[in-house]
Amino acid sequence: AEEFRCGKFMCGTEWAGDRAAVLVVKGELDMHNSEDVSHELDRLHARGIDDHLVVDLTECVFVDSIGLSVLISAQHRVKSPLNVVVANEPLRRVLP
Repeated sequence: AEEFRCGKFMCGTEWAGDRAAVLVVKGELDMHNSEDVSHELDRLHARGIDDHLVVDLTECVFVDSIGLSVLISAQHRVKSPLNVVVANEPLRRVLP
């Protein structure tokens, strides 16, 4: 797994073979770290990880409008629906 940590925020990729990945985001996806998530999504897209990408927000406690725009931008790039895993009920209501 490859990851980036900053305080209580963590973003990392777990690989499932060569063409499938899980992007794990923990903590808060907000204006302070959205760029890190966007960069990781860009890197995965450049590797061709579009159809088999899961964004795991199970341990994400907050997403602001900038974080939401990062996820929406990722959805526009992929060929199939973006798979997002969310355990936090208030967060589930906000996500598209």
